[in-house]
Amino acid sequence: MGESVNRKRTQKESILWLDCDSPIHRFTGIHMRIYLIAGEASGDLHGAALVRALKEREPGTTVAGIGGSLLAEAGMDVRFDNKDLAVVGISEVVSHARDLRRALKVVGGDLAKERPDALVLIDFPDFNLMAARRAKSLGIPVVYYIPPQVWAWRKGRLRKIARRVDRVLTIFPFEEEIYRRQGIPVTFVGHPLVDAVSGRPGRNDARRSIGLSDDAAVLALLPGSRRREVEILFPVQLEAARRLGADVPNLSVVVPVAPTVEERVLERMAAEAGVKTRLSRAPAIDVLAASDAAVVTSGTATLEAAIAGVPFVIVYKVSGVTAALGRLLIGVEHIGLVNIVAGRRVVPELLQEDANPDEIVRAVRPWLTDPASRAGMEKDLDEVRRRLGSPGASARAAEAVMSIVGRRFPMEKSAEKAGHA
Repeated sequence: MGESVNRKRTQKESILWLDCDSPIHRFTGIHMRIYLIAGEASGDLHGAALVRALKEREPGTTVAGIGGSLLAEAGMDVRFDNKDLAVVGISEVVSHARDLRRALKVVGGDLAKERPDALVLIDFPDFNLMAARRAKSLGIPVVYYIPPQVWAWRKGRLRKIARRVDRVLTIFPFEEEIYRRQGIPVTFVGHPLVDAVSGRPGRNDARRSIGLSDDAAVLALLPGSRRREVEILFPVQLEAARRLGADVPNLSVVVPVAPTVEERVLERMAAEAGVKTRLSRAPAIDVLAASDAAVVTSGTATLEAAIAGVPFVIVYKVSGVTAALGRLLIGVEHIGLVNIVAGRRVVPELLQEDANPDEIVRAVRPWLTDPASRAGMEKDLDEVRRRLGSPGASARAAEAVMSIVGRRFPMEKSAEKAGHA
């Protein structure tokens, strides 16, 4: 990261670094150095927003770590590409064990050699908690932004988080009390996807930017960001789209391409299914904003769909072994984040054998043909969006990270700003 950045601080500099309430480099001549790990596409998106927010506050900030193209574009030195780490289910974890070990070795070596001012973790819990243990042994502060969903399953992770993490930054309001009860320092910063809507194009502008006509019926297919998800779910989504195309005149099918997915793979699968699709490198939130309905693989994209206000159905399939374990371990009524935030079933969830073309068509057709049905869903989604907090999550997260490094921002102030929209 450069000789001037890597030199050791004197005792006097360290005191100033911890106690000053003005820009850190003004006192020490040393810029803030962050190591960040985002193992999946959603983490790449939120991590990029965080990096930009950090650099806006401290222009000399350097960031290195694990991420993808969006983090690279935001100015992070990507030491290991996260497209080699995106896995789902037990069988894929086993098959990707070599890549995971190799990435962990890179992280351990970087942390030991460079001693960054903080390690910032985004989701990807099993891997990140191992990285946190290494950082803790080296005396490096650890901030967990978008922590594990311990309220859903594997609550035992709370003990590891308490030992290895200095501050948790939650994106759902109900998470704050869970961590606080365990004595874990926590701040609710709001959901970063709320910021994604601010300044984004409206429906017609989004359509024009993607090349869609204003009067088309638009169906978005989001097959996921992991290879295995795409292999299992995209053919099902495509067959549903083919059947809907026979019922809905002028139907356009659009697929936003996740950074971790190869476009040629999607092209081949669409051609094999005989479905004319428009693959778009536009942000998923723009594709969703341009759509009348969507079929969305469970994950962060479901919240993007909710924030965009497009009626959608959640689909998901995993291996039989993973599904059986999930039924034993998962302790929530819904798997869709939208439904969990709402506290009720707002969006249909089609899981395992129910994730089939017949059920998808049955759920989606009314939104493409009946304005009243679509309006009802849009009203429910607006309620979910309000519960996700006010805009500014990335900025509040950046201030929280800086408070851990340099004690520049009171944590209570950051929490107050999150509020509720």
